[in-house]
Amino acid sequence: MKKVVWTLGLLFLLPHSSLAQETTQFYYPLNDGDVFQYHFDFGSFFVGTETRKVAGDTLMPNGKTYRKIESDIVFYDGTVRNGTIHMRVSDEDSVFLYLNPIEILLFPLNLNVGLTWPIDDYAFHEITAISDTTLLGGRFPYVEVATISSQDSTLLWSPDFLLADTLGVIYDPGEGGGSQLTGAVINGKQYGLITAVKARERSQQALTALNYPNPFNHSTRISYTLNSPKRVRIQIFNILGKEVQSYDVGVQQAGTHTRVWDGDDHRGISVSSGLYYYLIKSESQTLYKGSMTFLK
Repeated sequence: MKKVVWTLGLLFLLPHSSLAQETTQFYYPLNDGDVFQYHFDFGSFFVGTETRKVAGDTLMPNGKTYRKIESDIVFYDGTVRNGTIHMRVSDEDSVFLYLNPIEILLFPLNLNVGLTWPIDDYAFHEITAISDTTLLGGRFPYVEVATISSQDSTLLWSPDFLLADTLGVIYDPGEGGGSQLTGAVINGKQYGLITAVKARERSQQALTALNYPNPFNHSTRISYTLNSPKRVRIQIFNILGKEVQSYDVGVQQAGTHTRVWDGDDHRGISVSSGLYYYLIKSESQTLYKGSMTFLK
């Protein structure tokens, strides 16, 4: 299988002029068994550790085959959250994320400063810098990607993420915090430190979820997969814990479902920029808690 690129990194020392000629696959390692571990925080507060592992292929409803990435998050209080991400690299070496029922272009082929690609109708990504950094015992070329408004070219988020050769995504800043790659195993070679992770019990998992884009400027798609029929309610809260929006979805069958939030509150008024949390619940049980950043 060819080597592919994702949000974590590799170890090729390339001059900046050569980096622009490299294909995306060196920046998204998705080999079977590759492991990536992140430390993430909110301000000075430690939130938890996420471990991602590439675990084979999955044929999705759109007829395309994606790499399955298992995500295990251990929060500071010992709470564990499991999820699954599906990504693929096209024949042209562009990287796509599957978010039922569509796929999203995460990263294109050519790595040149000024290269842009759309997120949605309201924002786009742009490569704003190419440099190199010392990380996890090696020196790695990386690209810096920003999010820009399609309406007035306002810089919404910079950097949105840093993508390093061999390692993939090495840094993903968030509202008041961010996630930093602290260790990886790529093609059997270890970089940095990997904390031992207990074997996941996926048979007990009630739901996996993901929202994209995040951060978002106009709307975001909250996509979740149920392993059995459930009555679903989605609640969205601001950072103060006040509910700003909710959706009583009703009983849904096992499978993948999507809810779009356009950033409006219960009154139909656009909320302010900032960090928001969403809960996916069934009756009184919280099945999933996620966060997203709204940028005007």
